Amino acid sequence: MKRSEPLLYFAAIFLNLAACSGGTKPTVKQSPTPAPEAARNEQSPTPTLGAAPKVGVIQDPKLHDECGLYLQLPEDDKSRNEKYIFEGDLGELGQMNIDGHDVDLKLVDSDEPDRELKVGDHFSETYAGDGLKARIDYVVTGVCDPKDEACEVINLDATIIVERNGSKQQIKTSGSLGC
Repeated sequence: MKRSEPLLYFAAIFLNLAACSGGTKPTVKQSPTPAPEAARNEQSPTPTLGAAPKVGVIQDPKLHDECGLYLQLPEDDKSRNEKYIFEGDLGELGQMNIDGHDVDLKLVDSDEPDRELKVGDHFSETYAGDGLKARIDYVVTGVCDPKDEACEVINLDATIIVERNGSKQQIKTSGSLGC
């Protein structure tokens, strides 16, 4: 992919010069980051070169078990449905739906503290796979009461930033970590 980048820049400059030489100004269209509804509904089967990756709901969850990391759009988390944007196995594996396809990801970096998490803690994890990089920035919003020995869940708000070929999509999520 890197070899084609100079060619793409040259083509863009050439088209811009050609448009300007005709006495007309080229029009540049910018597409806004899709709203959460777009993440749920808008799935393109084949990404266009340079297009931002489109995050969707996982279609065929592989990592759905009793224990894990589960992130949803905030309204899906509140309604307790099973429309997940990200799933992780509490180890090194993650899964997302990008451009209408479920993608397996592997944890490549984490700055999660080596202690019990508490409300207000911030940490990040980075996953990669299939030409994508997904950074997840977490904020702990709820932890178990220390007296409740059966509780093993941490509630989180998270911002996921998915990047492919320099194009990014950011999406806000909520969810839980644990069993």
